[in-house]
Amino acid sequence: MALIEQLENENWQERLRMFFETTLDILKNDPYQHAGSSIDDLRAWIRQGGVRRVKENLSRQMEIRQFSDDKKKSIIYFLETLIQENRQLLLELVNQKVIPPEQKKILLEYGFSEVDIEDLINRILEGERPFEDWMYSRGYSDEDIKKIYTIIDNWLMEQGIIPIPPSKIH
Repeated sequence: MALIEQLENENWQERLRMFFETTLDILKNDPYQHAGSSIDDLRAWIRQGGVRRVKENLSRQMEIRQFSDDKKKSIIYFLETLIQENRQLLLELVNQKVIPPEQKKILLEYGFSEVDIEDLINRILEGERPFEDWMYSRGYSDEDIKKIYTIIDNWLMEQGIIPIPPSKIH
């Protein structure tokens, strides 16, 4: 049964949680493991565009199936909750490049605006380290901050803004 069909049931929250968390576990441990169609939906969407793609596809399918506005909002809100609860695993999957390395879009999904990103990049280039204060004030752990720094550093290197360290050159 497709994921959208699962969300038509009364216990849709339990099902969405189970499918979302199972999908992330499969992506981490065995990305090609055989799974049902609901997990296949999520796995494909996450691998194609991360949580942004999940939201887009669910929104489109809810519109087609004519879900009420309240139910659409509830599903997206619950999905946002699942994303926050699984933030660490999602960041790991980004670092492992299981989720596409579109760092700027991923950072936007985690609450950074375009202006925040540009400001932070400029400050970093000037030698400042503004991230810690910003991240700590929003409840991020040292481990989360380290993972986000890795994402940003990789993006900066890919864009040619900072040099690739000799240890990373093959």
